[in-house]
Amino acid sequence: MELYPNNYFMRIIYSTIWYAMFHFASGSLSSNSNVLGLVIGSAFFGICLAFLAKWTDTIWWSILCHVLGGLVVVA
Repeated sequence: MELYPNNYFMRIIYSTIWYAMFHFASGSLSSNSNVLGLVIGSAFFGICLAFLAKWTDTIWWSILCHVLGGLVVVA
């Protein structure tokens, strides 16, 4: 939040790209997963989390949503 306070590209697009690429790396290790679907889904979720962090001006709500989203996927 403090690294890029006025640069929307770095706050939203750049962080979403890295969020999706992290899920590509972890998804490519699994032999039975749809890697493209995982990357597209995590990119969409990453954009949502980036906008949530921008609107609330904190990352705590994004962290909570990420944890809850992970619990929904696992359950």
